[in-house]
Amino acid sequence: MSRKQVVVMGLVMCVVFALSIPVMAQTSTPIPPTDQPSTTQVQQATTGLFATANFRINVRSGPSTRYTKLGQLGIGDAVDITGRLADGTWLRINFNGQEGWVSEALVEVTGDVSTAPEAEAGATAILAQTANQANVNLLDEVIVVTRGNANLRVAPFTDADVLLVIPFNTQLTVIGRNVTSNWVQVSYNDQVGWISSGVVFFSQGNIDTVTMYDQAGNSVSPTEPPAPTDLPPTTATPQPTSAP
Repeated sequence: MSRKQVVVMGLVMCVVFALSIPVMAQTSTPIPPTDQPSTTQVQQATTGLFATANFRINVRSGPSTRYTKLGQLGIGDAVDITGRLADGTWLRINFNGQEGWVSEALVEVTGDVSTAPEAEAGATAILAQTANQANVNLLDEVIVVTRGNANLRVAPFTDADVLLVIPFNTQLTVIGRNVTSNWVQVSYNDQVGWISSGVVFFSQGNIDTVTMYDQAGNSVSPTEPPAPTDLPPTTATPQPTSAP
C-alpha cells in the first residue's frame, strides 16, 4: 500500500469517528419518563377489590376536591377499596391505615366495585379553604346545594339512621355543623337532620358563622373543645337553636 493510500484511509477514519461522536452521545443519554412513581411508601392492596393508579394522583381526606390532601398514589400503587359514594364517583380507600378518597375516574378498579358499601365523609375529613369559599364568606345565610341524592341522617355519622333521601340539586339552608364542619345540619320536608359536606357544594355564606354541635348534640362555642364521648349516638336528633 502506497503512502498516499495510507494518508487517505487515515483521513476517512477520522471523518467517520468525528461524525459518530454526536450519535454516541445522543444514544447514551437516557430520556427521563414523563411521570415518576411517588416516593412515598404506600401500603399495597391485600383484598380482591382494589384500585390501581396508572399515574400520580392525589388522595384526599373526603370525597371531593374540596377536602384536604393526605398524600399521593404513584404509578402502579394498588390500594384496597373500603367504600364508595352512592353515585360511585369517589372511592374510599385504605391509605396506609387511614381513610382516604380517590376519584374513581383516575384509577383502574379490580373487582366488583358495586359490592363496596356506600360511604360518606368520615370524622377525619377536613374541608380546605378555596377561593370560591372566600368569596361566599361575605354573605350571611349559608346555602348548600346537593351534588347528588343525599342521605339525611339523625346524627352526623355514617352509621346513624337515615330519615329520608334529599334529591339531587336541592338547595338547603345550613342551620348547624359539627366541630370539623364535614357534616352540616339542614331542614328538609319538616325533618331536621345531618348530611355529609362531601355531597353538597356551598353556594353562599360562611360555614364558621353557623352554630356548632358536639358529638352529644349540644351547641358549643368555636373556642370550646368538643365534649368527649366514646361512641357516636345513633338515635338522638340534635336540636338547633332556631329553624330556618
